[in-house]
This record gives sequence, C-alpha cells and structure tokens, in this order.
Amino acid sequence: RHSGPQRLEARGTPSLPAARATWPAHPAAMSLCLAAKLLAAPLALMALLLSVGGASANQCAGVDKDPFGPGFNDHCCLPLQPILGKWYSDRCSWKCKFCSYEGQDIYRYCGSGCDDCRRPDSAQVVHCCTGLQPVNEMGRYICRQATFSV
Repeated sequence: RHSGPQRLEARGTPSLPAARATWPAHPAAMSLCLAAKLLAAPLALMALLLSVGGASANQCAGVDKDPFGPGFNDHCCLPLQPILGKWYSDRCSWKCKFCSYEGQDIYRYCGSGCDDCRRPDSAQVVHCCTGLQPVNEMGRYICRQATFSV
C-alpha cells in the first residue's frame, strides 16, 4: 500500500488529444460527445472538492482514494465507483474511479486477477456513464451513446 504523500489530481477526464481520438467524425455526434464531456467536468470537480480536507470517519472517498482506507466511510463520493485492482503493489486494493466515458472500455482495469471480469458485476468493471451503454466492438465493450427503441 502506498504510504507516501498523495497529490490531489483530477482524473477521469480525458486529455484533449485522447478526447479528440475518440470523437466521431459526424458534427452532431461530436456535439453530443462534447456535451457529455462538459457535463462530466462539474462532476469531476465536485468529487475532487469532496475529497479535499481532513478525512473523518463519515467522509466519502474522492478520486483515486481507497474508500475502505482510514478516515473514509467505505463509500466513494458520488459519482465515483469503487474499483478493485493492484494499484500500489501485488496486493489487491480499492480506488474510487469515474464511470466510463464515450469510447472507453469498461474492462480496462481487468487482468490483475483481483476479481472475475467475466461477471458483469465484477469489482473491476467500470460501468458506463449515464446515457451511455456498452457495445461489443471486436470483443471489447466500449461505451457508446444509448439507443432507445420505440
């Protein structure tokens, strides 16, 4: 387990080059992707702000924090979700992560052996953000805009 000083970093929001690489070519689709990313930014800021300051026993864990660690209440701050992985060593531990954005693979943290990723409720699956759904693209489950049938 990492015991050194921790820096506060806003993670989960893709960098500009990474975001451009996942944008579809159609202008209307680009607007939807941009809107989803812009809506996610305030959520990232909210989660970051909730994780600032001294932890108390009833405080939720912020971005990249262990919700089961000292001072936290075993929950991630909304809209974060707990993900199991080998973050600091060969031991499995938890980190609070953002939902999967457009173009992200929901199984991107699988492979550490911490949980069975074949189960949809695996602790290593990062579920799609609201309005997105996982779509099988050549064996990978990528978050895409949800389509509704009438």
